[in-house]
Amino acid sequence: MTPRIIALVVIGVSACRSVAAQSRWDRVVDARLAQAAASLGRGYRAAGVAGRGTLNTGERATFSITLSAGAPLTLTGVCDDDCSDLDLSLATNGYDTDAARGGGNAPIVRVTPAASTTYIVTVQMGSCRVNPCWFAVGMFREVVTTAHPPSR
Repeated sequence: MTPRIIALVVIGVSACRSVAAQSRWDRVVDARLAQAAASLGRGYRAAGVAGRGTLNTGERATFSITLSAGAPLTLTGVCDDDCSDLDLSLATNGYDTDAARGGGNAPIVRVTPAASTTYIVTVQMGSCRVNPCWFAVGMFREVVTTAHPPSR
């Protein structure tokens, strides 16, 4: 075999292992992130994942993200089939800038930073029928469109 074919085989095996290593619940959460993106509409594009993991009822997790001034960002939390209440908040300098609490299993928060700064994303599992529940927090940027003047 040529070195190129060997490299392709190694890459293919590595990709299969990473997919196999991903749990059923990771795949559920990833599918929910895709659904969240679709529900936001064409005006948004995925900008990464702020954090993911597992939580039992009543537990919380925090993640730090640094945001640029003037760049609007929407964060949405998603969780697996056993989750019925996921809370999400975004804070900077000790103050909440937005929070979605007690609203089900797909909370959304939004922010447009006045200055570049670090924010703390807090996820709390309000209710999980079978502990632990898997979750993720997706980040989405608004797609800025510029109006074109009418052509003559």
